[in-house]
Amino acid sequence: MSEYFLSISFSLSGTLAIEMTLAYLLGLRGRNLETVFMVNCLTNPILVTFMFWGLRVPGLRDWVDPIVVILEDIVVFVEGAIYSRRLKNVRRDPYVLSLILNATSYGAGLAVNVLLR
Repeated sequence: MSEYFLSISFSLSGTLAIEMTLAYLLGLRGRNLETVFMVNCLTNPILVTFMFWGLRVPGLRDWVDPIVVILEDIVVFVEGAIYSRRLKNVRRDPYVLSLILNATSYGAGLAVNVLLR
């Protein structure tokens, strides 16, 4: 079980570092940054939980990658919807912002996994 919590902690901290930094560089400040933080604290553990346990269930392992892509698409949409309601005075479309942030952190996560193998 400690491997699971380590996985969640590592993934969430990396995601937050990347997405918060990028959101800041894209001009988000104050409550808008807090929104990005909170949204990621909700969505990231759900994806990591699925990946962690999905890789350990016989027969499901082959389906993890396609399901994660679908879940990531859902996350982009859900986060975009939340951003459209919560972010104030942001010049970028909230769905595009969500896509940029998620694609960057997902790509960085893939790179880290390749380097650690």
